[in-house]
Amino acid sequence: MGLRPGSLAYLGKNEKSMTTEVLPDDNDRISAVGFFIKLWEERLFIIVAILISVLASEIYILGSPVKYTTTMLLGHVAAVDGPSGGSSGNSSGLGGAIALIGLGVGSSNDTKFNLFLTAMRTENFAKALQAKYHFEKKHSNTVLPSVDAVRGMLGGIVVISDNDNNKLQMQITDKAFAEQFLNIVYYEANQYVRNRDTERAQKFAAFIENRFRTETSRPMQDALGSLLVNQERFLMITSVDLPYATQLLDGPTSSGEPTAPKKNLIRMIGFSTGFAASIFLILVWEAVAGERRNSGLATPSPSRWLRSLPSQLMDLISKLTGRSRTSRTTDHRNN
Repeated sequence: MGLRPGSLAYLGKNEKSMTTEVLPDDNDRISAVGFFIKLWEERLFIIVAILISVLASEIYILGSPVKYTTTMLLGHVAAVDGPSGGSSGNSSGLGGAIALIGLGVGSSNDTKFNLFLTAMRTENFAKALQAKYHFEKKHSNTVLPSVDAVRGMLGGIVVISDNDNNKLQMQITDKAFAEQFLNIVYYEANQYVRNRDTERAQKFAAFIENRFRTETSRPMQDALGSLLVNQERFLMITSVDLPYATQLLDGPTSSGEPTAPKKNLIRMIGFSTGFAASIFLILVWEAVAGERRNSGLATPSPSRWLRSLPSQLMDLISKLTGRSRTSRTTDHRNN
C-alpha cells in the first residue's frame, strides 16, 4: 500500500519540528551567558557572603575543643588446650566440655573478643568502674559525674578490626586521661569476663559433683568425672592473672597533633556554603526584583544595596542620635 502525498507532507513537517526540538535553543545560550554575567556583576555580594561564611567557620573552629585520638592495639589470646593436647576433636577436652555449656572457653578468638566488647558496653560494668575509680574526683580536666557519663565514655570507644588484631580508639581533649581510661577498661573488662566465666564454671562444677555422688551407672560416673576434672582445670586456669579475653599488644598511645576539629574540612565547607548561599540569594533577589519592576517599583541589585549599606547605617545612627538629642533638649526645657 503506497503513501499519499498528504502523509508525506505530514511526516516531513514532523521531521522538521523534531529536528528543531533537538537543536539547542539560542535563548538557552543567552540565558546561560546572562547568568554568568550576572554573577560577575554581583561579585562583591558573592565575596562578602563567602567571607561571612568563612568567618563563621573560623569562629566555630576557635570555639570547638581540641581533641586527640588515643589508640590501643589488642590481640587474641591463645586458645586453651584440653588434657589430650587440643580442644578440637576430643569432646572430653577442656574446650569441648566447656563449649557444651557455653562458657566461652575453647571457643573462637572472635567470640572471646566479642565477650570483652559486650562486657565493656554493659551498665553493670560502668557502675563497677565508677564505684571503684571515682573518675569525677581523680580527673579534674575530664569530669565524669555519673554512671551515664561513664557509659558515654565507653560508648565513645571506637573498635577497628585489623586482620587478627583489634584497635580501641577514643577521641577526647585530655590525652593523659584517655590513656589511663583505656588501660583501666582493658584490665577491668578482662577481669569482668573472667569473673563471669569463673562463676558459671563454679556453679556447673557443683552441679556435676552433686550428680556424680548420686549416679550409680559406672559409664555415667566416668563421663561426669571427666567433666568435673575439666571444670577444676578451667578454674585453675582462670585464677592465673594473665590476659583472658584479649591481650595488650601496643599502647595506649595518643596522637601528637590534634585530630579534631578538622580545620581544613570546616573551612572548605564554610567556603562552599557561602558561595552556594550567595548564588541562591542572588536568584531569589532577581525573582523578587522582577516582580517589583513589573509593578513599577525600583529594586537595587544585591551589590548595589551592599555598597549603600554603610551610608544607610550612618543615616540610621544619625537619626537615632538626633532623636536622643531632641528628647534631651525637650526634657531640659521642661525642667
